[in-house]
Amino acid sequence: MLAWRAAEAQLHALLVSASVLRARLARVERRLDGLRGQQTTNALNRARAAHRLLSDPSRQRLETAKLIRAGLQPITSEVECAVNVAALERYVQRAGPEADAVQYDRHGRSRGTLREIARQFVTQMDGKEKVRLAYRHSLLGAELLAAGFVVASREYAYGGAADPFRLPKMVREHAFYRRGRDMDDTASYPRCCFDVFRAGTMESRVFLANREVILQRLGVYYFGSGVPEKKKRKWMKELFNALDNDGKVAGWRRRHGIPDGVAPIAGARVDLGGGQWFDLSAYQRSREDMTEEFEQLMPGMTGFVKDWLLARGDQRHWRAGITAKSYFLQEAEGLSRGAKVEWCRLRGDYAVTNLQHDGVVVDLPDDMDVASCEAAMSAASGAALGYPQPVEEKPIGEEISDSEDGAEDG
Repeated sequence: MLAWRAAEAQLHALLVSASVLRARLARVERRLDGLRGQQTTNALNRARAAHRLLSDPSRQRLETAKLIRAGLQPITSEVECAVNVAALERYVQRAGPEADAVQYDRHGRSRGTLREIARQFVTQMDGKEKVRLAYRHSLLGAELLAAGFVVASREYAYGGAADPFRLPKMVREHAFYRRGRDMDDTASYPRCCFDVFRAGTMESRVFLANREVILQRLGVYYFGSGVPEKKKRKWMKELFNALDNDGKVAGWRRRHGIPDGVAPIAGARVDLGGGQWFDLSAYQRSREDMTEEFEQLMPGMTGFVKDWLLARGDQRHWRAGITAKSYFLQEAEGLSRGAKVEWCRLRGDYAVTNLQHDGVVVDLPDDMDVASCEAAMSAASGAALGYPQPVEEKPIGEEISDSEDGAEDG
């Protein structure tokens, strides 16, 4: 309480001057000059409305005070999430030895075994079948929103609540089993990149038009025919997700234990017929070119992120452009996610029970046709983004057998 009051007392000295506000609006107008369409009109209207709001010193103080009181990370969403506790309990009791493999986080720290993680989650639920989840942005995401660089970002559950989305995949599948439909965007980052950047346009177009063929054939190239198709597809999606965040094929190969000299990147080419090829090496270079283009288009956002990382002694400041581009692409996820949530709200009979980056878990009525839901959500997301964004159901619990989790959970 005293901290934010002390901060409020300094607001008079921290106000952005009228000349700076005019200069910032002028930069936005110059950047949008010559562009047409509803998105451009909406962007100009938002920028000019923000300028009018902040040009009033008293309103600027109020907006700043509101952010300080919220600690710059206000609650953005709240949902009531249904959890299949019975399925988790049966997993703890009946899962095979694979559930006793130790899991590690991205920093290499042990999370315990899958069985232990499931048991801990059941304990955390404390006999309840639902958990109330409150969401907010990461600190950097919240500050980028407050600074006006983006209008949406990823949302994360906080406050110690038991969020099934944070569980390892197999345990998560049990937690959500028969407790909702996972409605997810298809190729969110590549579609945003194709709409925004000039670099990599050809590579993005070819990938989006032939995505399933490319994933399937590269899966065979890297893993052969002895690995199940679903597993190969999952691993190939991991590769393209990494590339869209400036990862490298070499790093992905190491994580999957592909020996040097086997399946070199030079041979990772897919014949699509009619003289058209997909070249993985060219796709990787095109993602790097996009980061360079982003840094030229958004120097203010790149500089903001670099300064933010430097101020915290974060060694990732040397790759600030990559981090800034990631948050820029998260804006598309957030806009699409928000459109799906709003569509459900307007219908009134769909309950959103979990937020998952660009996807949502939705409790659909029993008589709802999923294909109709996919089409309607695709239309809502596309309208929010200004370009086509297909939404499809990502099946939950496909690997859970009825003998393990029984029909009584239906």
